[in-house]
Amino acid sequence: MNRKYSAVAVVFANCADRYVLQGYTESRTFDQMLADAQQVEGLTGIEVIGGWHINDQNQHAVVKQIHDAGFQLACVIPEIWANPKWGWGTLAATDPGIRRDAIDRIKVAMDLAASTGCNQCGSVCPVNIPLPALMHRLREIQDERGLRPWRERFALRGWGWLAARPGLYRWLTRRAARYLRWLADDSGRIRVLGLAPGWSDGRDLPAPPGRTFHELYAARKRA
Repeated sequence: MNRKYSAVAVVFANCADRYVLQGYTESRTFDQMLADAQQVEGLTGIEVIGGWHINDQNQHAVVKQIHDAGFQLACVIPEIWANPKWGWGTLAATDPGIRRDAIDRIKVAMDLAASTGCNQCGSVCPVNIPLPALMHRLREIQDERGLRPWRERFALRGWGWLAARPGLYRWLTRRAARYLRWLADDSGRIRVLGLAPGWSDGRDLPAPPGRTFHELYAARKRA
């Protein structure tokens, strides 16, 4: 059997306990955690905690960080233990509000795992259950029944409407490319991502060239 081993990212963070809640060392970035994980022989996967390391705003950047460090995303863990409100249980709590909150946290972690498309759960399933496909279908059903957040449904429908109008799409993306380039500092990095600052909370983003793919492709053909 070809065994694979993974570790949750927090084991490489600053150690904390009930005596020193802030940790015994300085806070560590996700990149620093990955650098330490690279020193562990035989480690091939990294597990992350939904809401801590990965969220709707940074999910693709985090997956890229993990891959660039030579690992696979092994698991997205729901955070249902660190907050004091979980002290009397989660799914088995007597308070129905706590149970509902725990279920919602688990659903968020499932959505994040599905949207990353990493397929790690499917690749290691001993009975070949197509877990990513099932999770994608779950999201489709949630959207069809109006169970997804209205902002998400509105954004997806808006993008679909725009993508069906190539002329308008290209006009807007040209301006978006120039706007992102304008946000960059002298080093070519975006420190705060304008209307979506969550994308740059934990890292800087490389600025695009200021022109869209269509513009770059057209220029290359003319050259």
